[in-house]
Amino acid sequence: MQINKAAAIFLRSETVLSYLANKNVRKCYHGVPFLNLYKKVTGEVISSDKLLLLQKKHPTLQNVSQSQIDYVLKILKKIGITAQDACNDPHLFCMNAISMDNYGEILRECCFVNILPKYIIRYHTLVKSRTIANLKKEGILRENLNLEEVLYDCFKDWPKKEQKLNNFSDKSTSILTVRTSVLEKYLSWRLSVTEDEFKSYCKNYLPLRHRPMCDITEALHLAQDVIKFDVANIRRNGFIISSDPVNTKLIIENVDSLAGYNIVEAIRMEPAILKNNYNSLLEIREILKDYGINDEAQRRCLRVYCMRAQTVRERLDQLMELKEYQILSSHPRVLSMVVHKRKMLTRLEKIQSAKKQCYSLNNLVSSRKVFNK
Repeated sequence: MQINKAAAIFLRSETVLSYLANKNVRKCYHGVPFLNLYKKVTGEVISSDKLLLLQKKHPTLQNVSQSQIDYVLKILKKIGITAQDACNDPHLFCMNAISMDNYGEILRECCFVNILPKYIIRYHTLVKSRTIANLKKEGILRENLNLEEVLYDCFKDWPKKEQKLNNFSDKSTSILTVRTSVLEKYLSWRLSVTEDEFKSYCKNYLPLRHRPMCDITEALHLAQDVIKFDVANIRRNGFIISSDPVNTKLIIENVDSLAGYNIVEAIRMEPAILKNNYNSLLEIREILKDYGINDEAQRRCLRVYCMRAQTVRERLDQLMELKEYQILSSHPRVLSMVVHKRKMLTRLEKIQSAKKQCYSLNNLVSSRKVFNK
C-alpha cells in the first residue's frame, strides 16, 4: 500500500506507530484525544486504513487538544449536533471554533430546517453560492419561508414601520445577499451609516457579514450603553459593530484597569483594545510591569494593548539590547518604540549610516514628513 506524504508524517508519531502495530492502544488513544472521543462515542476502535484516511483528509486532527474538543462539542450541542454526528464529520474539530459558532447561529437565524455538520462545513457555499430557491427545493429551507422578514425580526428594537422589504426573488438571490441588505438597512436606521461607510466596513472588517444578527445588536448595546461610545465614534471605528460581544463582556468583567484607567475608559480612548482578548490584555499588563514601564508611559501609548502579548515581550527583549533604548527607556513615550519597532530600527539604521548621533524619540517614531526634515 502506497502511503502519501501526509500519512507518512502521521506515522512518524510514536503513538500512532504503537496503534498500527497494536502494541499499545491505550497509549495511542491518550496521545490523540479525537481517537479517545471516537472510541467513547462509537464504541469502536478506528482501523489502520481509516486512520490513514483521516490523516490524509484532516492532517491537523492529531494536534487537536482535549480542551479544544470539549469546546467544539459544547458549541455543537447548542445547535443540535451530537458528538456522534461530529465523529462522523471530524473536520468540525479542525475548524475555527468561533467561526463555527457564528455559522451555526446564522443558519439558525435563517431558519434552516435542520442544522447538519455538512452545512457548517460548507457554510460559505450554502450562503454565498446557492440560491434560496435551490435550498428550498432540497428541503434545507421551508418552502414558505420569507427570509427577509425573518431577518428583520432579529432586530427587536427596529420599528416595523421603518422596515422596508426588497422582496428579493428566491430564484436569483443568496442568503448572504438578503442578510447584507437587511444589515445595511438596520445600521442606516440605528447609526445613520451611509452606503459608502457600509461598503468600507464589509471590505475592511470581514467578520461583519458573517456575524449573527443577535451578536451585532449585543455588540452595539455594549458599545452604546455600557462603554458609552457615541454614534460618531462607532461609525469611525466600524470594527466595533462586528466585535465579539462575548469577548467584550469578558474584557469588562476580568480586566479592571489598564494604564491606571478604568477598563471602560481605556476602551473609549483606544477602541481597538476590543480586538484583543482579555487574557492577552492581562498578560501585556504584567509584561509591562515586569519591564518597569509605568502607567504614565502606558497612557501615552495604549496601542500597546492592541498587540499580541508574545510580540510585546519579544520586542521589549530585543530593544533592551539597544543602547538607544537604554538611553530613552525613561522617556514617557518609550512604548512608541515597541509599537513602531520596525520603523524605529529602519530610521536608526539611516541615522547611523549618515554617521550621526541622534537619540530623539521624536525622530525615531514620528511621521515620515517630520523625519525627512
